[in-house]
Amino acid sequence: MSQRAGIYAFLALVMFDGAVRKWVLPGSEQLVYIAKDILLAALMARYLMQRGLQYPLGVAHTGLVTWLAGYVAITTLQVLNPSLPSILLGVLGLKSHVLYVALLFLVPAAFKDTGDVARVLRYLLIPVTLVLAFGVLQFYLPIDHPLNRYVRGTTYDIATFGFLHKVRVTSTFSYVSGMTVFVFFALCLALGLLTAGRWRFGANKLAYACLLMGVVVAPMTGARWVYYVLLACLPLFLYGMVRTGMLQGRYALRIVIFASLATAAIGLWSMEAFESFEQRRRTTTDVSDRFDSLLLNPLRYSFDAGLLGFGAGSTHQAASALVPDAGWYAWLPSSDFEDEPGRLMLELGALGFVVSMGLRIYLCWLAWQAMLAGANASEKALAGAALMFFVAHVLSPIVFNGTAGALYWLFAGILAVILRDQYLRRAAQPTLTPDAMVPVRARR
Repeated sequence: MSQRAGIYAFLALVMFDGAVRKWVLPGSEQLVYIAKDILLAALMARYLMQRGLQYPLGVAHTGLVTWLAGYVAITTLQVLNPSLPSILLGVLGLKSHVLYVALLFLVPAAFKDTGDVARVLRYLLIPVTLVLAFGVLQFYLPIDHPLNRYVRGTTYDIATFGFLHKVRVTSTFSYVSGMTVFVFFALCLALGLLTAGRWRFGANKLAYACLLMGVVVAPMTGARWVYYVLLACLPLFLYGMVRTGMLQGRYALRIVIFASLATAAIGLWSMEAFESFEQRRRTTTDVSDRFDSLLLNPLRYSFDAGLLGFGAGSTHQAASALVPDAGWYAWLPSSDFEDEPGRLMLELGALGFVVSMGLRIYLCWLAWQAMLAGANASEKALAGAALMFFVAHVLSPIVFNGTAGALYWLFAGILAVILRDQYLRRAAQPTLTPDAMVPVRARR
């Protein structure tokens, strides 16, 4: 299997392994769940045997190498943290932290340039749009319909929202959290490809369809997170596109026409979802508490975690199942954790927390610089799409949400291709010293 075919298979498993676990092989859900991890590990092992630990050109000449090496080193050492009740738990934690980083190396190895990546991503829009459309179908099915069940779940486990108790759709994913982050990924991808295609209708039918389905299905997840991150990231993307000349007044008519179609589609298919979502938003009282825990829990936990923390995997969702005799997170000072920043502090300590947050922030800065330095529409727009996804996940889960982690590092791999193209262009241009003399051809 080639690197490119391996990445295709990996993405297929990311999008559809939940469907296999729920509906095709419900008795083998754990084996199906780890299939994509085994595949990615095998692809990375072959990469290392063929090339060694060789960073892609462009990435190797940035500070990302330092941040990434520090993060991997700290999490690897955390496997041996004496506070962990089992070294197997540490190995599981290490996998959650660093396995999907492999995409940073594998994506540039599989694609020759940014244009090649853009062409493949346009084909990827087909399954992405189908997954979103299936979510719309789920929303209108009865709660107890077999297509609405979760992995190892019953009808009573299915989450609903609103006065009408409509189902929170999961589509082909195992749970709502995976579908939620996938909807945001689809919106980022469609916006990036539409902008790269200058918002033309004829050449961007799939991107328009994907963006439309993403807008329609987003409220059907019942998740507030999508709207919060869109409010934070969309203005940044639009500003970047204006600054790079990718969003001009001559595209206004196309955008207005699409906005009108999206409004009509929402009125036709999503009005019940928006009403249920709005009812959930108004009646929910934990918003301030969630922001408080998201921002302040790392500080609160730092006093107990100290410099080194309690070990990679110590807050993992499967910890209680892996070491049942140890008690419910008995090795931690508290089991009252949910958001990723606090869990990172508990697992990696203050040192690891700073490095992991620094890595995420540096990737945002790198995507911003790549967007500004883009030489063509694909480089600018795809770097902008990656920037949106990176900014949204500075505080959101990429370690404790497998779908988010896979898609996050997929965007990092795409960014690596862009950086490689930009590096090769710079290397091909001779650098002149300030006092260099440029010969002038004599006139004939």
